[in-house]
Amino acid sequence: MPLTQESLDPLISESFPLSYFLDHEFRTFATRYAPGSRSGFNSNKDQETSLPFIKELFRLADQRPEVNINSVWVIERPNHGDAGVLNEETLIKHYVNKSFPGRLFGAGIRAFLESDLLQAADRVNLVGIAHSGAGGSMLILVESPHVGHEAADNFLGLYAVVKKSNKRRPSRWATTDDAMNWFKIHVPCKNFHPDVWQIMSETYFRPDPKYPGMITTKTRIDQETACFLDDGTNYNAFTYLRQILHVLPTHLIVGDVLNIWPEEINKMISRNIEQDRPALASVTTVHGGGHYLPVQKPKEMAAEIFRILSGHTTLPVSRL
Repeated sequence: MPLTQESLDPLISESFPLSYFLDHEFRTFATRYAPGSRSGFNSNKDQETSLPFIKELFRLADQRPEVNINSVWVIERPNHGDAGVLNEETLIKHYVNKSFPGRLFGAGIRAFLESDLLQAADRVNLVGIAHSGAGGSMLILVESPHVGHEAADNFLGLYAVVKKSNKRRPSRWATTDDAMNWFKIHVPCKNFHPDVWQIMSETYFRPDPKYPGMITTKTRIDQETACFLDDGTNYNAFTYLRQILHVLPTHLIVGDVLNIWPEEINKMISRNIEQDRPALASVTTVHGGGHYLPVQKPKEMAAEIFRILSGHTTLPVSRL
C-alpha cells in the first residue's frame, strides 16, 4: 500500500535500506525528502506520518530566503512500519512482553550517520529533530519526556495501563475504511490532522498474514506497547543531555495539553524544564497541542522549528 504521488506532492523521496547489529541483526530505512525540482529520485518506502509537517517546513523555506533546507531525512524505528515487518521474526522471538530498548533505535541512527548517504554539505549543516522518547540528546526536542531515573516507577505504572488497553484493541479489519473509522474515534489518532489520516489510510496497513482477506497494521501492537517500557536508555540519555547543554544548543518544544503522562510525571517534567531553562537554548509552547504534536499540529510545529532555524522569534505562527 504505497503512498500516492498526490499525498507526496510537491515533494519527492527515496528510501535507502540500512542494516546493523546490536544484540541482534536489524534492518531499517532512511528516507530522504526534497522538493521535486531539486532532485530526480522516486518515492519508495513512504509511510511517514510527519510528512504534513515536512511539507510545511519546505513551504516556509520557499517563502523565506534566510533558511535553505536541502532535504529532510527520516530514520524509521526498527520495530515500526516497514522496518518492523522486515524485523518481525526477531521482534517476535526477543521483544514481546518486554522493552524494545531505545539504544536499538539509536544504533539505527548511528548506522545512517556512518553510511555514505549524506553529502558533505549535509553533514556540516545537519540538524537533529526528535519526538518523545526518541529525543535523548538531539538539537530540537519535541514533547520529549524531560525526566530521568526518578520517573522509572511512574513509567512502569503507565506501561501496565497501556499494555492492558492495547490488549483490548482490534488488530485486524476487513477494509482500510473500517480500520480508519476505528482509528478516527479512538485516542490518540482521533486528534490527528486530517492529512495524517490520509497518509495512514495509504500506508499504515498490510495484508494480515494469518487471516487472508483481512488487513492489519504494519506495526505490531506488542511493539507499540514495548516503546512505553524503558530499559534505562532514555533515562541515561536525559542525564547525559544535562551534561552537554552548555556545549550543544538544545531547543525544547512542548504542547500545553497534558494528555499522555500521569500527573506525577507531568510534575517532574515541569520541574525539570524550569530547572534547565537557563541552560536550554529555548523553550516553546504550542497552544492546543498535546504529546502527539507532530501529527496533531504539523503547521504550528513547522513554524516553531523554522523560527529556531532562522534565529527569529517574531515570525507569525502558522495556523491550521
